[in-house]
Amino acid sequence: MMSEDPSLDIHALKSQELLQALLARPDCAILVELVALRSQGWESESLDSVFLAQRTTADTNRSPEDDTKWLHLMCKSLSQMDRQKRFIHTNRFIDIGCFPGGYSTYILQKCPLATGLGISLPFEDGGHGLAIPADLLPRMELRTADLTNFDLAPSIPKPQTLFVQLGTLPFELNSFDLVVCDGHSLRNPITWTDHGTGHDY
Repeated sequence: MMSEDPSLDIHALKSQELLQALLARPDCAILVELVALRSQGWESESLDSVFLAQRTTADTNRSPEDDTKWLHLMCKSLSQMDRQKRFIHTNRFIDIGCFPGGYSTYILQKCPLATGLGISLPFEDGGHGLAIPADLLPRMELRTADLTNFDLAPSIPKPQTLFVQLGTLPFELNSFDLVVCDGHSLRNPITWTDHGTGHDY
């Protein structure tokens, strides 16, 4: 069944073409393994209940302990990536989707002179809590904001509309030598109905 928005189908097709091209490359053996493992996971009914329980906790029952656990997992994840590719060398970085702060924690520990800007969705809007160790916080500038409210492509002309007023980016362009992006869309987004308007968006 085709989507109502043909651009979504085009993006899905282009994404699949790119994936197939990458899988055919001899230097992408790890990606081939990861895709195969992901397929096994999707086919396993026993994992469905595990993932559902994890998502429910992540979406509705978050606690400081959960944030600390996620911080350690993400810190370990970036450490493993860096051990393989040795790409974490920075003086000034931005971490989009920063909280609870695992990636920033690893970067600050590895690069003792680095400073960072972390932007995350506010906790009350579904974001994580902050768990970066206190001794590292003086080197971080932290902001809570919904990135979908900013003009992420200021050089591209926008249609005139009364409904959307995008704000300017909360940082200077080209002021970071490393960009970390771990943000994702909410699985349980807030709708207009939740705001009392009677309309979903």
